[in-house]
Amino acid sequence: MAKQTVEVSVASERAEAYGGVLIAFFAALMAISQLVNGELEEEMMIAHNKLVNYSSWYQSKSIKESLKESELDNLEALLYTNAVAEEKRDFVYSKIEKTKAQIKKYKAEKHEILIGSKNIEKKDWTQDLDGKMGVITGINEWKVLAQKYDIATRKFDFGVLFFKLV
Repeated sequence: MAKQTVEVSVASERAEAYGGVLIAFFAALMAISQLVNGELEEEMMIAHNKLVNYSSWYQSKSIKESLKESELDNLEALLYTNAVAEEKRDFVYSKIEKTKAQIKKYKAEKHEILIGSKNIEKKDWTQDLDGKMGVITGINEWKVLAQKYDIATRKFDFGVLFFKLV
């Protein structure tokens, strides 16, 4: 009985080795892309969440400001109609000044919440966050961050799709 030998070319072995390395490389690249994409999606969700929270915070300041403006109108109407006794007028004038100061404060707080602390002068900081001044990231800034993360996430999604097609 004669032995049959099978010859395997060296070129064929090299091609298989290179192919295996390329497959492993693309698999690793896709895994890294998916990991980065997951991080970007998480950051995008955080930015959208902060945008909604800060918008609600801004709205609450607007409501408070509106209530104080109504209070101011009522106090001024009382004075205008002479409905306040002479001995009580100083109290009403004092209340009007306090109300005007609160309206001004709410306007400043809304402004800082809208554009962020870093976009206004330090002396104009009025709104604290967890007891710290100057740390407000504004609604407008959160919008920009959310859009950037959204665009980056879409690009990575297309990249992962490309890898899966290849």
